[in-house]
Amino acid sequence: MDALEKMIAEYKDFQSEIRKLEAYYTSPQWKEDLAMDEAGKFPEKLKRGVLSEDGIWNALERNQELIESIGIIETTEGQNDEGKSMEQTIQKTDTPRQQELRKVAVVTGGASGIGKCIAEEFRKQDVKVYVIDKADGDHYTGDISDQAVLEDFAAMVIRECGGIDYLINNALPLMKGIDECSYEEFQYALAVGITAPFYLSKLFAPYFRKGACIINISSSRDRMSQPQTESYTAAKGGIAALTHALAASFAGKVRVNSISPGWIDTAYTVYEGPDALQQPAGRVGNPMDIANMALFLCSDKAGFITGENICIDGGMTKLMIYHDDCGWTYTPEE
Repeated sequence: MDALEKMIAEYKDFQSEIRKLEAYYTSPQWKEDLAMDEAGKFPEKLKRGVLSEDGIWNALERNQELIESIGIIETTEGQNDEGKSMEQTIQKTDTPRQQELRKVAVVTGGASGIGKCIAEEFRKQDVKVYVIDKADGDHYTGDISDQAVLEDFAAMVIRECGGIDYLINNALPLMKGIDECSYEEFQYALAVGITAPFYLSKLFAPYFRKGACIINISSSRDRMSQPQTESYTAAKGGIAALTHALAASFAGKVRVNSISPGWIDTAYTVYEGPDALQQPAGRVGNPMDIANMALFLCSDKAGFITGENICIDGGMTKLMIYHDDCGWTYTPEE
């Protein structure tokens, strides 16, 4: 057994020092101490124990090799102000503790459209994002209507991260109407739109971290319809109902909300004329309108919101529409 292996084997004997060092090297205090040292004022810190026999820097010297091996800090060659060679100890970019504390999000159907936008916004906040989509790409590729795929995907996330903070059930179900939709197609729409969100919530249930959130993407079609949209509308109505059921079951552990988008143009097309003006908000929506709400609902600012279905549709579902009223005209199809 070499020296490093022996140190690792004896880790239990000084793991408290490791925790102390890790906290120190990820705190503002470390930079403050270094600045004082460079200014020649560091000795004033002696009374605080930083350089004492069992202080933080002596703990570093005793356990330097092990600490570097487990990723808290690393020592590199550098130069001082006089150009002389010297060793410098720096905090590594991503310590094990930071990895542990880094938020984890799962986004279904995250390869395009609203899901992709939500994933990108999470990443901007340094959230580790796992995307599952049946389209090929740099993510887990699979059909979420398949139970085995869901189980394999969830196992991978837990194996790599140990827990999850945000589950975004966004994948798009099939839209077909009663005239053409087969039994199998209707079942597939429900499998993607309701069963998969339910089952992923169940698989991740033991691993949701404190403050975790589930966001289900429903649709304004959960409350209104056009002809020949039964498979999609049923799935979206189902996930809206699933939302408040899960909110009750996960009470005190996970907040669960749904978002019902209206007309969202995933190509960010800017519409003018009637398409825009018919909407009380004066424009057609885009994915950022949904992503902004998703991230808000996942934040502490929404800590008192659960079981809700928030419709983001530019106000369209609030309009009362009658023939020859407020500019609306009904022309029957022949």
